[in-house]
Amino acid sequence: MGALVFVLNGLVFLILGTQLPTTIEAIWSISSVGKLKIIAYIIIVTLALMLIRFLWSLLTIKKDTYEPEDRLSKIKASILVIVISIDKNDYND
Repeated sequence: MGALVFVLNGLVFLILGTQLPTTIEAIWSISSVGKLKIIAYIIIVTLALMLIRFLWSLLTIKKDTYEPEDRLSKIKASILVIVISIDKNDYND
């Protein structure tokens, strides 16, 4: 099952990688939208996704997968999840 998920994730990133340059070029060439506005939207969406991922990991870290010593440890674990995309189960095997 893990190999199938790995292959499907790779396929998604491959498809995104082939389509992204064309999409960026099309968006960047629109003269009615300012370049700074496009960059601001990218930053806002990125920060919003990071915040959602942080909150999701903060709320879903359970004692059976990670036993934080205190609330600060749970926050540190959530930051670890969003920054390098791992949790205790990934490096405990």
